[in-house]
Amino acid sequence: MDPVTIAAGAVALLGPFVSHAAQEFAGAAGQAVWKKTEALFSMISNRLGGDQNAKQSIDNFVNDPAAGAEGFRATLATSLASNPEFLKQVSDLLAEVKQVGPQIKVVQRMQEAQGVVGVKAKSIKKGGVDVTQEIDKASGTVVGVQIDEDIGQGS
Repeated sequence: MDPVTIAAGAVALLGPFVSHAAQEFAGAAGQAVWKKTEALFSMISNRLGGDQNAKQSIDNFVNDPAAGAEGFRATLATSLASNPEFLKQVSDLLAEVKQVGPQIKVVQRMQEAQGVVGVKAKSIKKGGVDVTQEIDKASGTVVGVQIDEDIGQGS
């Protein structure tokens, strides 16, 4: 279990959780995913909340998931790397969530890129999207995930 990969997966799952109202998220992903995601967020918040810097990274992520994601991911990865039991707990919860709904995983590794989009979708009703982009030199817009409609609102 790689702490950086596990942290990235947790942040990818928690982004929609913290940026949408509970009802919208639950409607999109179902109650089972909602409860597991809530448990994951609670476990991480409780574990990291005692450290002021970690708490700040959580608060930044909650207030603006897009802007706070990288700091939160780095903080979580550091904590996971230093605590194998915590790493296993987070990994196990992520595995449980993946069993509930479909998952899309995109990995893009490029030396040079121009106008890159990892996933572009009209809507996503349920499941998860995980995009990893490793680009040495990029020009133009680089987008991880672009969803035209709110999660769960597609036809």
